[in-house]
Amino acid sequence: MGASARLAPYEARLIEAVRLADLDAALSGKSEGNASKPWTWKVDASAPWEMKALQPNAVRFETFRLTLQGLPEVTLPEGAAVQAKTFIDQCADLTDRAALPVQMSQLFGTPMRISMAYPLNARYIAEFTVEQRPERLQLLMDRSAVSGEAVIRINGRELDPGRFESVFLYDHMNIAQDITSFLREGHNELTVDVQIAHDWDGITDALYFTGPFGVRFDENQRPVLTAAGTQRRAASGRPV
Repeated sequence: MGASARLAPYEARLIEAVRLADLDAALSGKSEGNASKPWTWKVDASAPWEMKALQPNAVRFETFRLTLQGLPEVTLPEGAAVQAKTFIDQCADLTDRAALPVQMSQLFGTPMRISMAYPLNARYIAEFTVEQRPERLQLLMDRSAVSGEAVIRINGRELDPGRFESVFLYDHMNIAQDITSFLREGHNELTVDVQIAHDWDGITDALYFTGPFGVRFDENQRPVLTAAGTQRRAASGRPV
């Protein structure tokens, strides 16, 4: 026999527990004058407690390794990392460490203008490890998270844009697609190839994985997907 009670964050409740014999006596009306002795129920707050997540976990990808495809004369620093924002802003973060492709143009009688040599083919790469494959994993993002013609791949396998479905995690513009079958134990790679035609193209917002998994980070701060936790210590104090 069990009972459940849902508590909001930081909420507390007082729970009264009675022995079945006392409850039977009270219901039958025979408990008058026969109150049993008080007893103490000790709950060990330091012991593992069973737990279950109320919603899927999420891991956020907001940093990517950037490469420019088909431009051998362009040099980016090894492992050049960029944040999720427009391509021109990413270039601004790399200007002191990279030789970027630019072009110059001028209208008669006007100053020379310098701009990026669009179109460019950019590849964004994020690595992660699967320690234990989850039962279900989704790639979730905002509809505008990737600007420009793009192809998203997990371990080289291309996602079908038509299979994204509307969901709601943090915004009504969220979309998601199941990628469970794309995973493999060990090292995995998320790549996004984007044709950059404008300053505002690229990965401009974070991408997410959601599902019933645990997560930790390795020494290089790459996510490691683990089994979802089922036990947790609620406190480290004495029994209460």
